Order: sequence, then structure tokens, then C-alpha cells
Amino acid sequence: WPAVSAAPAALKHWLTEDDAMKAFFQVHTSQKWYQRQDQERTAFLQSKAYFTLKQAVEEEGLDLRPSDPGDVYHVEMVSRDAKERLNAWSGNPPTALVCIKSKEQLRWYVPITAAGAAEADLAEQNRCHQFRYMFSGTVQKIRHLQAMGYRTAAVWMSEWRTLETQEKRREYLRAALGAPGRQSAAFSPSSVAEE
Repeated sequence: WPAVSAAPAALKHWLTEDDAMKAFFQVHTSQKWYQRQDQERTAFLQSKAYFTLKQAVEEEGLDLRPSDPGDVYHVEMVSRDAKERLNAWSGNPPTALVCIKSKEQLRWYVPITAAGAAEADLAEQNRCHQFRYMFSGTVQKIRHLQAMGYRTAAVWMSEWRTLETQEKRREYLRAALGAPGRQSAAFSPSSVAEE
């Protein structure tokens, strides 16, 4: 929209006030959004992460499956009966298992007040060792899923890829789906102190 603000008044009015033009932008931006979600879904379903996650889910006997194509958000795994449970407003919310990509995870943060500290001290002051931070669209995605009624669980791909055995992956998955703690501290860093 920055180009619109520099346009002549008549053109600016047409681009921002005309109902047909508004509908055009709404349809096309919406279409791009869904295309992007479907691209993410396709890439995930072809990845090694999907196969190892699927195997761990099956071995744990969890009733999770990939989200449907065309959903508002690509969610790596959801409860098989998610739509029915959401529509019924049951007391048992469906699960949405979200994989946090490495590029959506902040792994190094030292407060500006540590500027004069030695290199070794900086490593100790890295706040990301205490709890995880996610950013980018993932935070919004998880908040929206929670507002829709899902119980969200995060799988941090930077950690998932380091798990060498299926037993370690199953253990990680149990922890991610289990009680609150370090695995789900994305929105409440104070929960780390409760462990």
C-alpha cells in the first residue's frame, strides 16, 4: 500500500474505496494465502520430519493426522475428529501439533545491559537457554488455533532433528503433548520456574 499513498487522489480513492477493487484485492490476497498454506502442507508431507513424526504418532497410538488441504492454516498434525469436536464445543478440545521451524525460533538473545560482559559471560546470559521463543507467523498461528478451540502442542524442529532414535522421538512427543512445562513455554516464560 505505500505506492497507493503516493498516487493521485482519484486513483487513491479508486484503489481504496471502490467496492469492486476491494473485492478484487480480498479475493486475490486470500487466494495467495491458501496457496501458501497448501505449499507448506505439500512440502511437509514430503519431508523426513513428517515420516518420523508420523511414525512416532502411530507408535504412541495417538489419533492424529495431517490437517486437511484448504484449511485456514497448515497444521502438521491435528486430532482426527477435530472439526466435530470444535463444532460441538466439547470440554475435550482437539489437539493441533505445530512444528516450529528453525527459522521461526529465536535461539540467541542477550539483553543490551550485558554489552560489556566477556564472551563466556554472554553465553551464560543467553535467555534462550532458559526457555524457547518463537516468532514470525508461528506465534500468530498458535494463538489463532487456541482461539479456535485447539489445544496446541509444539515440536521444535531444531530439537526434533537431533533425536536419533525412535524411542527418543516418542519421549519428546509425549512431553510435547503432556503437561505444561519447558516444551510449551512459548507464551508463558514464567512457567519455566514452575518445573
